[in-house]
Amino acid sequence: MTKETTGLVGPAEWSNRRVALKQYPTTEPISSKKRDTLRELKEMKDLQHDNLAAFYGLCLDHRDRILVVWELCHKGSLSDVLFGGNFQLDDTFRGSIVRDIVSGLDFLHHSPLGCHG
Repeated sequence: MTKETTGLVGPAEWSNRRVALKQYPTTEPISSKKRDTLRELKEMKDLQHDNLAAFYGLCLDHRDRILVVWELCHKGSLSDVLFGGNFQLDDTFRGSIVRDIVSGLDFLHHSPLGCHG
């Protein structure tokens, strides 16, 4: 696992599939009884789009942290592809990435969530 500003990131095994696992410390008590929180998590789980990593769910543990389970992007994160230096990016490929990003963002903005981030 590697340290990012948002938490620890690494591949993991979940329900017989490889997933990306992010770990976040909690700063306040978390309640699964908040209807808005549960509704938003359900909406996130229900979102499906080719240009979005699927959100599978999260776990709360007894060590004051949240573990978030995402679809594993086998080539790494967008940052890895753009800045990692392992890929040759010509203008056509860059344009394709930009179109995919815009498509995913447009989908999110018109989804029940209405936003990202």
